[in-house]
Amino acid sequence: MFLASLAYGDVHPTNVWMNFYGSVSTYNGQPLPVGSIIDAYDGQGTHCGSDTVTTAGNYGFMPVYADDPLSGIDEGASEVGETITFVINGRLAAVHGPDMPNWTGALGDDKEVNLSASAIISIAPYSMPTDRFATPGDTIRYMVGVQNTGQGIDFYTISANSNNGWIVRPFFGFVYAPAGQVAYLYFDFLVPPVLFEDTTDIITFRVSSGIDPTVFVEGTVTTHIVMTDAPDDGATLLPAGFSLHQNRPNPFNPVTVISFELPRASAVSLEIYDILGRQLESFDLGHLSAGHHSFEYSAASRTSGVYFYRLSAGEFSDVRKMILLK
Repeated sequence: MFLASLAYGDVHPTNVWMNFYGSVSTYNGQPLPVGSIIDAYDGQGTHCGSDTVTTAGNYGFMPVYADDPLSGIDEGASEVGETITFVINGRLAAVHGPDMPNWTGALGDDKEVNLSASAIISIAPYSMPTDRFATPGDTIRYMVGVQNTGQGIDFYTISANSNNGWIVRPFFGFVYAPAGQVAYLYFDFLVPPVLFEDTTDIITFRVSSGIDPTVFVEGTVTTHIVMTDAPDDGATLLPAGFSLHQNRPNPFNPVTVISFELPRASAVSLEIYDILGRQLESFDLGHLSAGHHSFEYSAASRTSGVYFYRLSAGEFSDVRKMILLK
């Protein structure tokens, strides 16, 4: 069984190709969902074409490459008439024509090859967010981990809504996961800057399959907003400088909270490293306002050990150690 790549990195374009496309292609009996990945392989199993569906039921024009005789490596089709095998979301596709799925070697010879495939679509919760504390003006990022318990590659979207009607910004786009793998999505909750008493807000979130939106995981998380003492003169109290705090709890299993202060609005990123200094994960936290912020990190897929996290905000950067004990 072929497995579609999640990027085009292992397709080697050459100066010889032909285009394949499909206008009536299906997955589980429905028009190909937007976001589906189509892959092409030559007779030797070399990945020689890839495309992402942008219009339901259609793929292509997808360049499928042939070998470059000067490169000395196998980039794709090597002879006229070679059969091209197609895969949809990691599942072997049936071919329905009207054209044959053969390499002709003629540049500009576009072929319409409609495809179909099927898979069981299933999703399970893996790492759900926990309730958090915040203060007015905070931006809280909640991470949601889901596992693809179905067949083939699935891809996910997330939606979230505040019970109080406050601003929630879910991650926009698809996150892909092969069968058995975990996908992490997030939403940012913006606590209003002006509140007059301690309060709570419940956020309802849903992670849905991009292939079948009726398959989803949903839940709720509560943010407890605690008032802080305001300065006597009524001025806004901002951090005097950049500060990265020790994660809490530490040691942790498998979720911990990393808090930090920004003296001014900055683009912020967080990187996770192992004890050998190898980068394991990178999170773009976006452009955050000055003030206190926190990030919930899940190491559910990691083994016990010592890790490091580095936070970067503009010219500021700091590193701290954390311990995962399972």
